[in-house]
Amino acid sequence: MSPVTDRPSQPSHTPGPWRTNIARRSDDAICAAHVVGADGSNVAQVAIYEQHEGVSTEANACLLAAAPEYRDAANAYDTLIESAQEILAAYIRRDGHDGETACLALLDLLDGPPWRAARAKYAVATAKSENPQRQNNDRADKIEARHG
Repeated sequence: MSPVTDRPSQPSHTPGPWRTNIARRSDDAICAAHVVGADGSNVAQVAIYEQHEGVSTEANACLLAAAPEYRDAANAYDTLIESAQEILAAYIRRDGHDGETACLALLDLLDGPPWRAARAKYAVATAKSENPQRQNNDRADKIEARHG
């Protein structure tokens, strides 16, 4: 078992955060749904299937827009697992940790700040993907902070 080290250093996708850009008709039906990057560039256009029961174009757009945050959360969990592997490897080789030290180090890792940071990143991504209003409020708050 060896730590994963083949993670790319820089993402090749459009930098995040991404947000949804939903255009609505006068009857509030969606007529266009896009995911745009931080620089305003179009990342994706989401097909409009509002006429099909149970399919939400806006929900699909929100899930896509949360991709950079989900990637950050996955990287945080990956780092957490790599750290746990290093602790366990040092214990197994018996060159750095005795049993009690290894257990305490794992508890600190898996129930301490690294774990809470990874969970927080995941919670941000999940909230963004499930709540289109949050994306709009976050954007409005940033605009207000810049101009207010």
